[in-house]
Amino acid sequence: MRDGKYGPYVNYGKVNATLPKGKDPQSVTMEEALALIAEKEAKGGGGKKPFRRAAKKG
Repeated sequence: MRDGKYGPYVNYGKVNATLPKGKDPQSVTMEEALALIAEKEAKGGGGKKPFRRAAKKG
């Protein structure tokens, strides 16, 4: 459990999953945290995005 710029979140490795609004961070169980991380990972969360160079203006 971490407190971030945009609210509380849980993380595992490189996957960060934001807690739903209204959810008390102190009441989150390990099972709920793992479910949030699995859901985020299934959506393609975590990992770095590939670097893209800007197109040259000619």
